[in-house]
Amino acid sequence: MVYVDEKPDYTDLTFEGSVEDGFWYGEDPETGYVEFFSWDGGQQDGFGGRHYEIELEDGGTQVLKGPWSSRAGVANEKGFGPCVKALYRAGSEQSGGRTGHLSLGRAQEVVDEYVGGSVELERVERFSDDETYFVPSR
Repeated sequence: MVYVDEKPDYTDLTFEGSVEDGFWYGEDPETGYVEFFSWDGGQQDGFGGRHYEIELEDGGTQVLKGPWSSRAGVANEKGFGPCVKALYRAGSEQSGGRTGHLSLGRAQEVVDEYVGGSVELERVERFSDDETYFVPSR
């Protein structure tokens, strides 16, 4: 569980990717917050058919119509990141938590700060495509 000052928002990020790849990735270098979308360019029903307007690194924008989120391993396999899945709260008064992603570097900093040097994020390959994931290991 990671506590954050405020809820991360994808509209604060600039994204790289392409319709041809069907994948868009954004990362905040200061906080390590990561967001990504999988989308093939057509109108889809992912996320209830919601439209997401994202800013691109080249200064343009792209509207994603009903994109799906994906797994950290897919982002890592496509050469982005590396990143890890994380659960976060915007303050201790928030019940439950929200699933999101952090850059591997920021995730390791959080582990080091709150758990100590006895835990490392170990690289493992999973699923039929040998997607790269990082899991806590002592």
